[in-house]
Amino acid sequence: MNVLQIATTNNRSFFNDQVSALEQQGISCDTIAVSLNKDEYAALVDGLGPIATQLAPTKGHNVPFYAANACWSYPRVLKAVADNDYDIVHTNSGLAAPFGLLQPHRPIVQTLWGSDLMGDYLGGYYSEALKHLVGQFDEVIVRNDAMNRELDGRAHVIPAGVDMETFR
Repeated sequence: MNVLQIATTNNRSFFNDQVSALEQQGISCDTIAVSLNKDEYAALVDGLGPIATQLAPTKGHNVPFYAANACWSYPRVLKAVADNDYDIVHTNSGLAAPFGLLQPHRPIVQTLWGSDLMGDYLGGYYSEALKHLVGQFDEVIVRNDAMNRELDGRAHVIPAGVDMETFR
């Protein structure tokens, strides 16, 4: 099985552990991080001119940042899906959800990490939008029962594991 992992960052140890565990089971995973780091964001904003720095002077959870992020990431996701024979697109974090939904070719598994569904990104509007989008995914994974209740039981609860060698 070949899986395209779309995540906001590939710099999270729990996400990297999850991908490693899948690969140990024989699942081939490619990862695309769809969130600009500070340097990439600064270069993009600089290229857009002075109005961009007034709208969104720093990387963060604001509409201009999300728009810039989409312009930077969406072509990369489409190219990956077009160039590879993925069986599944797995979007990790609700902030990566749009990138899975906008690719038209592969089944989508959405894993919500917590703050995406239960947090206040964009004043809570992002969480509300996710609740309405749940039906667009082929499968949805959440980390606990409280998250599943937020989705009226429409998700699979798969808790994130704890590495007992790292945490004692």
